[in-house]
Amino acid sequence: MKFKNFIVIVIISLFVFSACAKGGCPSKETATSAVKKLMPVRFEILSLSESKEIPGICEVAIKINKDPIIFYIDKTGEYVFSGSIVSTKDKSNITQKRQEFFKTKM
Repeated sequence: MKFKNFIVIVIISLFVFSACAKGGCPSKETATSAVKKLMPVRFEILSLSESKEIPGICEVAIKINKDPIIFYIDKTGEYVFSGSIVSTKDKSNITQKRQEFFKTKM
């Protein structure tokens, strides 16, 4: 089950980073429309925005089943980051905090 979710994340990540425009992140509508063509799984894009913590990186929050999943893309669309981003200042897990934020909204 975890491997299946990982594959889903990778495929969605590949789409979103390729759709990322030179000046910023793609719209939620554009991402949703294109991903629906590629993915036979139900999902919802919860958020697609520039990361406050890391300039030049976009945070993508999606919901698969009842779980929020966070990943990151750069604005050029060349790189996808999955996994945790941890602050060296206070050792806080930024990705985990964002997942918890979206869990409370569900």
